[in-house]
Parts: sequence; C-alpha cells; structure tokens
Amino acid sequence: MLFPEETIVVAPAYCGSIDYYARMSAFGHVIINPNIRFDRHDHTARRCEIVGTSGRLKLSVPTKKLPAGNNTVADLEVDFILDWRRNHWGAFYSAYGRSPFFDYYADRFHAIYQQQFVRLIDYDLALDSIIRPIIGIETDVRVVAAGESEEIHTDILPTIADVEYYQVWRDRHGFQSRLSVLDLIFNLGPESPLLIKKMLKGE
Repeated sequence: MLFPEETIVVAPAYCGSIDYYARMSAFGHVIINPNIRFDRHDHTARRCEIVGTSGRLKLSVPTKKLPAGNNTVADLEVDFILDWRRNHWGAFYSAYGRSPFFDYYADRFHAIYQQQFVRLIDYDLALDSIIRPIIGIETDVRVVAAGESEEIHTDILPTIADVEYYQVWRDRHGFQSRLSVLDLIFNLGPESPLLIKKMLKGE
C-alpha cells in the first residue's frame, strides 16, 4: 500500500479493470460513490472487457432509460428484456473455462448471475465484494449512502504499470492489457495480489 493515510473516491465498476483495482489497492481508504452523475460516455459502471477465442470482447449490462430528475449511477435500473446474465456468464465460460483457476472461483461469481437485482449498483457491489478479497485488497472501503455526497479529493495518483502475466489466449491474440480483473483472477488465481503489487511498483 503506497498511501495508507490517504483516501480516494472512485465510481462503481462492473467487474472493474485491473487498473481500477490496482489504483484502489494503493490507498488506505477507498470511498465508492454511486451518487456521481451518470455519464453516458463513461461505461465503467455497466461494462467490462475480457478476451476470448475471437479477441477482446465488451460486455455491457443493459439499463433502463433514466426518468427525468434521476441522473446518478445509483438511479440506474437493470433492463431484463434480454437475458444478459446468461449471455455474460456464457461469455465468461467460453473465454476462461480452460483457464487454470476458473473452476476454483466460478461458483462464487455464478451465484451473482443467478440473482435478479433491480439496480445496477447492486450487481457492481456484489461482484466487488467477491473480487477484493481474492486479489488481496485489504483497504478500508466505504460506499456512500443514497442521497449523500462525498467531497474528499486527492491529487495523489499512483503510476500503474502494464505488467504481463499468463493469459489462456495469449498464443492466439498476444498479451492483452487493461482487461477486467476477472481475466487476472481466472488466469493467475492466488498469485493475483503479487501482480497487483508489481503494477504499482512498476517492476
């Protein structure tokens, strides 16, 4: 941990990127703020990126149109017209079913995809609660309550280095960086925390 006394505020993330979690691990305190204004051009809260047989793949959670006056990430409701949960899990299985640690962790994540939460933020936080312990993040994390704001700001931003690691599709597509942290978990498993530390040190 580079900044044990510092706090960083982050937006919610859907199966967030490796960089997202590397940055989080650098701080002693993290605040996840779902009450930030929803930006249609920022897909962090509802999209992740993995790599499979055909290369990089973007997976997006469909959400309903925000009613007038509702404009935060916390207001986003999931649209179940399409069976996106089955599609996303099928994509994960296709991409990582042959990776070294998929079978070890799959049940924990699959349980989330069997639930039907109304709000997007509930999927984001449920997945985050599984991810952080696996990759060794012991940072104090607090989620801002509905209707509250968070004014804490830090100018400290750690340098995140691209560090290559084993990927099941590397022979076909070459090493792919800045993917969802699920790529790291399913490929490296318990060695994931070591990779996160290397990214922060730039080794």
